[in-house]
Amino acid sequence: MKGWPLVVAIVLVTPTAGLTMESYQTCIKCHDEPGEGGSQFAPDLSETKYSLEQFTKQVMNGSKWAGKPVRKWKYRKREMPGVVGLDEKEVRLLYDYILSKKPD
Repeated sequence: MKGWPLVVAIVLVTPTAGLTMESYQTCIKCHDEPGEGGSQFAPDLSETKYSLEQFTKQVMNGSKWAGKPVRKWKYRKREMPGVVGLDEKEVRLLYDYILSKKPD
């Protein structure tokens, strides 16, 4: 059990610990990996200017929610569906992970 404490430490500090791979894969289908420039379909999530509250509304409700800021012109015609199956704790973990990938 020489490596056991190290494995536990990695799990505890990994921002996506607690997120299911399926939930995370839902985002990268359109947005690609955070910090890699986005895709032709959706912006790079690491460049978000949304607060946690706004990000949560976007994830839970999709593109249609009251008070939503104006979209980037490039993505105006595309509508994001709400993500089913995530709770607010998982959205927070996802938000923290995305911000950790923000380019310096």
